[in-house]
Amino acid sequence: MLPERWKDLFRGSGASSSQPGSAVPVGGAPGVKLYSKEIVTARQSRGLEQFFDYIQDRAGLTILDLSGLNQANVDFITNQGHRLYSEDFLRILQDTFSSGDPAEQSSASRIEFFLSQSLDYPDNHFDGILIWDVLEYMSPVLLTATLERLFRISKPASYLLAFFPRR
Repeated sequence: MLPERWKDLFRGSGASSSQPGSAVPVGGAPGVKLYSKEIVTARQSRGLEQFFDYIQDRAGLTILDLSGLNQANVDFITNQGHRLYSEDFLRILQDTFSSGDPAEQSSASRIEFFLSQSLDYPDNHFDGILIWDVLEYMSPVLLTATLERLFRISKPASYLLAFFPRR
């Protein structure tokens, strides 16, 4: 179950369609493209802009970026006087669950190992978390455990940015 303060983040509205019947990319790990012949809808999102607006007017925030080290993010966030932590979340996910067996992402011991490798931070540590799209690669069991950990390590008034494909 999602914490109450994050529920609205996972609801979206407003869409525009791509060309009907055309093959369009719909996601996948870096270097992997998944295609669909279905109509894929996209919507304009101001999420990243809103996230950066949130941190711009504050000083000394602690931000977690799960996309791995990205110099543009480092420069932008640290030049505003914030502390930045970076995790290559997708690489850790792939390394931890490398067998490709879906059951592996439901193993309590593998989940705990994954969380200890990627999100081993004190409670209420982060003012903002940039998750991007990595949650879409998780089984429901792993996703639930990850969201619980993210909730625990973020402060009550923190901001979270995550992207999800519309299905």
